[in-house]
Amino acid sequence: MNGGNNSIGMGTNRGTLVNTGTINVNGTVSAGMYGTDKSSLTNTGTINVVASSTKNESIGMYTDDKDTTITTSGTINVGDNSYGIYGKTVNMTGGAITVGDNAVGVYSKGPNVNLNGTITVGNNNAVGAYIEDETPAVTTTVTGNANMTIGDNNSFGYIITSKRSTCKSYNWIRNNCNSGRKKSVYIYSAAPASLGGTLINNTAISTTRNNGYGIYSSQKF
Repeated sequence: MNGGNNSIGMGTNRGTLVNTGTINVNGTVSAGMYGTDKSSLTNTGTINVVASSTKNESIGMYTDDKDTTITTSGTINVGDNSYGIYGKTVNMTGGAITVGDNAVGVYSKGPNVNLNGTITVGNNNAVGAYIEDETPAVTTTVTGNANMTIGDNNSFGYIITSKRSTCKSYNWIRNNCNSGRKKSVYIYSAAPASLGGTLINNTAISTTRNNGYGIYSSQKF
């Protein structure tokens, strides 16, 4: 399936969508899968999102509805300046997300983000998972068990600006190696400690370049 500018590959209102094939988001301001009003979006195939530009971003899987769930165990390839997933309740149960420069793998305003599989983050302000506040703010729980590799120059594994967030990075199955390189951060949290959020990390973190951070936060850790 191929689409140009201002296009939607698969869309539903109060429905169920499952992609087992390949969706190519070739244009700007477009989405591979879109749902609203208590829908369900599932990707077990491949979604390729073309590089776009600021304010003309394209998205692989998209919803702005808190009651619509997004699940992926397939492959999502995100071009520069685009988004892989934009949603509220996001479940990555396996598979892979590859993020280009200045792009975002998963963007969410909560309440739940669960990440398993492999996330490869590019260079130059790229982000694996960006967790921001809803209006009004909701309590957000982020559980990360993804193998994550982070590129150079101000790239991030997780950015958490949600003021009511709890982030848990689990490592029960194998020793994950998460690389934060030059001027890059694996977990960055701007959530204030006074609101009671907690970062829990059980993952081995390895930095291979200069000026990198494993975890940079004011929260309880």
